[in-house]
Amino acid sequence: MINTLTCILLGITSLYLTYLFSDYIEIRENKKLFIVPSLFTTSQLFVFQYYFVLQNFEFSLAMLLTVIVASYCLKVRTFSGLKKIIIYIILISLMTLVIGVYQTFILFFIQIIVAMLLLEYKKSKFSFSELIVKAFPSVIVLLLGIACYWLLDRLIVFALKTTHANHSLGMITWFDKSFVDGLSSLRVAFTSMFPTLGDTPNIYGFSFIVGILFAFLILIIYFYKGYDVKICSLSLFLLFFAGLGIVIASGTLPTPRSMVPQYPFLIAFIAFYLSILIDNDKLITNVILGIVLLLTFTQVKMSSNLVVAEDAIFREDQQKIQLIYQAVENLQLENKSDYKLMIIGSSPAKNKQRFGNFGDLVGVSMFEFGGTYAISTNIVSIMENMGMSYQSPTYEEYMNYWKNRTTLEQKNTDFGIEVIDNMIIVKVTPNL
Repeated sequence: MINTLTCILLGITSLYLTYLFSDYIEIRENKKLFIVPSLFTTSQLFVFQYYFVLQNFEFSLAMLLTVIVASYCLKVRTFSGLKKIIIYIILISLMTLVIGVYQTFILFFIQIIVAMLLLEYKKSKFSFSELIVKAFPSVIVLLLGIACYWLLDRLIVFALKTTHANHSLGMITWFDKSFVDGLSSLRVAFTSMFPTLGDTPNIYGFSFIVGILFAFLILIIYFYKGYDVKICSLSLFLLFFAGLGIVIASGTLPTPRSMVPQYPFLIAFIAFYLSILIDNDKLITNVILGIVLLLTFTQVKMSSNLVVAEDAIFREDQQKIQLIYQAVENLQLENKSDYKLMIIGSSPAKNKQRFGNFGDLVGVSMFEFGGTYAISTNIVSIMENMGMSYQSPTYEEYMNYWKNRTTLEQKNTDFGIEVIDNMIIVKVTPNL
């Protein structure tokens, strides 16, 4: 049910974005609107985000709320008096909520505001100073939303007498390297987003290079038509800065799930905006639409491969778990509840769609994710969910039996099992 609602919310978000954009374009340009949902919803990066099933509904709901907040931020100037104050309070409250769900929605919010202002500029030209005035309510909502989130975060931490986990700090290279080394790491990260050949294709496909090329063409068109290049340059900078903000902040290529929804939106909007800028040139328009369709097909293929591969890996993991369970049952131990189960070694999946997935869980067997102790505790936890209840040893117990007691690793077998004291030790290998 949750997965169904998640997909519905993703579709509604995409359609709502399309509806918002339709207010800023001419009727003859409506046929280009398919580009937005075509490139946005099919992005393979959503597969990585939605793998975390315990948060996918909240993520999709917050994504939709972000679009709603952004759409009303540009309309709030049309209200006055108490009604205007109430709308501001609602928008700031919702902004606080979506930031609490996922901080990358800050970047997504910036992109939507910039996108709608670019579309409005194409329809009815305005000056750079007018741009600032139009964007001002959005800036207020964003800054106050961040401030409220920060304040609530500190109050909750204080009230619960807990501390922040700060899982992301270890991923930020700027803290561990010099500025020059950080720039070098950032260069490598951006280079890694370009298309690659071979058995390990880049998860971004050729979308990054298409986005850069299309943005360059937009700048040329602005210059050629005599539009305000300053507005275009600032807008494109903000779009790319937000779309790649996690890469810039970490100084390295992050997990793909942290790149949604801002990266798929970047590519989708850049392609859509370019298509309506050159509406009068059928040849170039058809070339762009051809590239969009090819990119969409590539994304659908990648997404399908990831989902199918993940299902195959899940089934393979289940077979290995059944093998372990049957081996333990064959021991015919009395009072099994008094025993603990530990697994040594690792066993990568054979059915694997290989992408440069940068530490993400998608496409990775639970028999290979993390260190050997993490593998053991994860598998025992999964077995418990399947109705096979076993105790898991502590880290100290695990290391003691692994390093000092068991001899399974010295044996030339792909699968082995032994019992020492109250510890059931299972050995797995890549050949299992």
